[in-house]
Amino acid sequence: MSRLILDGLLVEQLITARFPGRRSDLIAHWDSTGSGVNDSTVYRWTRGSLPKSGDDLLRLASLLDVDPLCLLTFDRGSVQVAIETALSWAQRNRWERFKFFQTFFGRQSEWPPKELSTIHFGRSWNEATFQHDASARANYYAVVQITPGRGGVSTFPQTFHFAHRHQEQYAGRWLSYGFVVIHGESVRLQHINGQSNSYRAENLLAASVRTFFGPNPAEFKVASLHPFSLRVDAPEQANGSSVCFP
Repeated sequence: MSRLILDGLLVEQLITARFPGRRSDLIAHWDSTGSGVNDSTVYRWTRGSLPKSGDDLLRLASLLDVDPLCLLTFDRGSVQVAIETALSWAQRNRWERFKFFQTFFGRQSEWPPKELSTIHFGRSWNEATFQHDASARANYYAVVQITPGRGGVSTFPQTFHFAHRHQEQYAGRWLSYGFVVIHGESVRLQHINGQSNSYRAENLLAASVRTFFGPNPAEFKVASLHPFSLRVDAPEQANGSSVCFP
């Protein structure tokens, strides 16, 4: 069975890029928050071991200044099973490490969760919304062009969360359906059903993401911990590679 682990190689790369003293600097900054770690702990993280608690996972992501979801990967087997297990256990309070999933996934009246960004990252989410007018056109894939706003995206990945809602269904609550990570020349999409796709492009300035505009009107939202801009194109306006939500 596949399981969620830390992307140890990425963690090590981010420590090197963010802290001149590498692990010792990370430990010093961690100790200043009131809960110490040691070199052995950090070494285990760079080899894929998860932090012992959800708060520690979020603290690590905060110190590395990246979205916590981009630090997670899968060791083997079925990605779909791993995602279903993590979401199910988080919703039933059986997996404290991923407790923050409870306010992120599933139907939410407020999305993205403000407490995650303000408490753990000391900032507000960057958000952009757009509308699907089904009376004008329906049942096609629109292309969302996302331009990262943070510097150094070649080194520090930027994550973009996607959600939608139908005002007349589920009391207008939001449903997060996946995320996209831009890192260097790579664009990677992960849907909550376990499906993923990606592409690479040299001199990557923006990412093309296809998302389905169905038979009913809907509101969409994209959220990131770092600045960005976007525009929505009709499929015939888009050229080149893209990732696509199923």
